[in-house]
Amino acid sequence: MADALEFMELNPEEFAGWGWRDILAWLVRGQEERRFNNKVALCLKNAKPRYPMADVSDILVPGERNLNMDYFDFLGRADWLERHDNVVLLGASGSGKTYLASAIGVAVCKLGISVRYVCSDDLFRDLAEAKIAGTYEQTL
Repeated sequence: MADALEFMELNPEEFAGWGWRDILAWLVRGQEERRFNNKVALCLKNAKPRYPMADVSDILVPGERNLNMDYFDFLGRADWLERHDNVVLLGASGSGKTYLASAIGVAVCKLGISVRYVCSDDLFRDLAEAKIAGTYEQTL
């Protein structure tokens, strides 16, 4: 908020005619936006996707891959999370599962929702170790 106040002091002509309510609303919106952007950045940092710049809209769907783009748009909106659904990507080596998982995770992070990117080998190892240590519930 200090940056916004400094901007106002340096550019008073942009705020000429604004009432105190308008200025307060502008400051609050800016603070909300800054907090949300920080939350998204933290989500992306903690998710550790293999491809942090992956984007659902960049997915190319040639006909022979038999992929439904509407379904990837749906996954990127994260409606499925509200129903507590899971996503499992299956396919041959080199088919793009890692990129797809990264793109979905990045899209969900951009909504401000925390995700965790982990390959199945690491997930099963972590869960087995947690079960032995008695921390299975916390690990999930």
